[in-house]
Amino acid sequence: MYLQADVAQSRVQVRRDLVRTGFALAACRAEQGSYPKNLDELVPEFLTAVPLDKYTDKPLIYTPLENGFLVYSVGANGMDDGGQESNGRKVDDIGLQVPIPPDAKP
Repeated sequence: MYLQADVAQSRVQVRRDLVRTGFALAACRAEQGSYPKNLDELVPEFLTAVPLDKYTDKPLIYTPLENGFLVYSVGANGMDDGGQESNGRKVDDIGLQVPIPPDAKP
């Protein structure tokens, strides 16, 4: 029971950091006209520090996209699955992509 609660709490913490980072990225774009090349550019104006991935203790992974961004955690398996969350395969990244990909499920 405790393990399931720990896993759930970790995922909630990661999602909180992703949302906070997403808002910082949006604010940066609104103010500067584009998304930054890396998350370090958000500090200190939009974030006090780049959030660390709870599963690796390294910065969240960030990829600027043509019209948005992808920011994610490698998830509990500790492997970088390119930001893909579970889709029937054994991937478990936890991500936030803007714009939302057309094939994403609600």
